[in-house]
Amino acid sequence: MNKKLKIIGSYFLLFIESILLFIITMLIVSKFTVLNNNYVKNNLEKNGYYKDLYDEIITEMSYYTNQSGFEDSILENIFTLGELKYETNKFIENTYKGKSLTIDDSKMRERLTNNINEYIKNSGFKIVDQKEINKFIDTMSETYKDEITLMGYASKGANILTKITSYSNRLIIVIFVAIIILILLNHIVLKRKESGIVFFTASFIILFCNYYFRNNIDLNNLFVYSNLVSKIAKYMINNILSISIIISIVYIVLGLILCIIKKIKKSY
Repeated sequence: MNKKLKIIGSYFLLFIESILLFIITMLIVSKFTVLNNNYVKNNLEKNGYYKDLYDEIITEMSYYTNQSGFEDSILENIFTLGELKYETNKFIENTYKGKSLTIDDSKMRERLTNNINEYIKNSGFKIVDQKEINKFIDTMSETYKDEITLMGYASKGANILTKITSYSNRLIIVIFVAIIILILLNHIVLKRKESGIVFFTASFIILFCNYYFRNNIDLNNLFVYSNLVSKIAKYMINNILSISIIISIVYIVLGLILCIIKKIKKSY
């Protein structure tokens, strides 16, 4: 093969390797972040999501309570922060695993019913219709479940999330094999050993995407479903962008090491 064609072919393969390295890097980062339920739960904990969610549910329930003519005292101890955290985490885990997405509100309903009965007994509250009381309890139950499941939007995305996770795992394997094949083609067929360039180029692509994302998307004003969810989304996006910068630095270092090794080998 003509030497000039070999060089062109080699650099073309190196560029393809860089693109594939970038893609597999992003897939692996996603696998350990947004596609990992433990990562999501840890970030919820760090950002005080459970306490904020608890306060938001109580505030919304209080609105319905005032409309119904009851007092906020009926909301006391109808569910705990620990129970809310447990149900939220269970929902997240089941969403990622493609399992049944149900929220257990039985204890909450039972306590609310007891509180209402106690309130009626002690205050002389006039019951217009028991059906109205039952409807009120159903509304409170739906509020509890809707806040945990994001009005059912998370449930709708469960199947998509499961498929993305499954496909990403397969894609990582396919891309890894493709990179190995391209490396062998470059080293054995074209006799070109320029692996350092692959890491430099992949690092440049990562940094460029990072820069483009930060300068074209206003993260400060990003809104996803609610203020609570937006807060978590902003934190995780910034965290992933920071991880990508660290990876790009690692790739630059690896590229330099490979270039130095190549120079040392040439000197002997």
